[in-house]
This record gives sequence, C-alpha cells and structure tokens, in this order.
Amino acid sequence: MNTQYLFYHNNNNLILEGDFGYLTYNDKIYPSSHLLFFSPSLHSFKGKKFPLEMQIIHQDDSGNKITVCILFKESAIDYSLI
Repeated sequence: MNTQYLFYHNNNNLILEGDFGYLTYNDKIYPSSHLLFFSPSLHSFKGKKFPLEMQIIHQDDSGNKITVCILFKESAIDYSLI
C-alpha cells in the first residue's frame, strides 16, 4: 500500500492530509481524512492550555464527523528512540 500525504499551512494551522486509519462508532465506519495541529492548544484541561494539540478528523459517508483531540505537554525527559 502506497499512501500519499499532503502537509501544508492554511494561515491558521498546520494540516496533514492522508489515510490515518478509521474508527467505528454505533456500527458506522469513520475513516480519518486529516490531522490538524494547533499551538497553543484550542482546548484546555482544568483551565490549563497546552503547548500543542493534535486533532484527528474522521468523517463517515454521510458527512458526519468525529474529532479526536490529543493534548501534548512539555517534558524535560527525552523519550526519543534514538
């Protein structure tokens, strides 16, 4: 399988388009279409914004959407595999 990805900035945020899997909700399949990145985060947790937020956008054949939001925080620990 050869998947094409498109990465660009739309003057508002960073967008990565491509196939990132799917999720199933109420027996409907919602394929992912793109990722959005926001810095700082749009959402907050207990009143605190985060340095980065990634949103994974899923959409079914009828146009209904489900968005999964992931908030990132800074850490002094290096978790890289290299």
